[in-house]
Amino acid sequence: MKLFSFFVLCLILGVVAVSAGCSTPGEKTASPQTEIPTQSPPTNITYQNHGFSFMYPDNLVMTEHDTSGDKTALWDGEVHLKGESENTSISWMAMHHRPPDIPTVYESLRKSFQQDPGISDVKFYLLETYPTKTCGDATMIGHVSFYDKVRKLQTNEGIMLWYHPKQDRTYFIDMASGNDYKTSIRETLAGYQQSFRCADS
Repeated sequence: MKLFSFFVLCLILGVVAVSAGCSTPGEKTASPQTEIPTQSPPTNITYQNHGFSFMYPDNLVMTEHDTSGDKTALWDGEVHLKGESENTSISWMAMHHRPPDIPTVYESLRKSFQQDPGISDVKFYLLETYPTKTCGDATMIGHVSFYDKVRKLQTNEGIMLWYHPKQDRTYFIDMASGNDYKTSIRETLAGYQQSFRCADS
């Protein structure tokens, strides 16, 4: 996600919360003991920590940050997944019994993208809601498409945000990719949401 829009989202929620390798099958080598390495399709790994779990493909590099002890941090933590064509972050925040106003967040995100001088050709689509309820109500805050002037890349971004009442947490999934939104990003985001489990659900 663009740094500016991510900062705006953190600010809004913070105020509300008051706080492909290639192989050559069939090719034979000179030595019968030497095999040409092949790359298997990615398999799912289950991440489980911080009171929730989800599945992600093993071809992504994962890093995590727990900032729950940092009084100045807006998010309590983040899991970042990075691959050749996927850049996804899953963040969470305690809400102190003040669920987020999702339409307000949506509008603020839309404005932040439109006002960002580092991008152009912004198209921000309407909010839509997933019918599936997993670990709280998952709401897709649309799809944004833009041209990154600095990196000279056309980018599609999918954003999902929901509140989980039992944990009193807001979860935020953001996926940016050069892939097409309708045939790739939306399906991948839905997969994350469907595999998402909360320990107390």
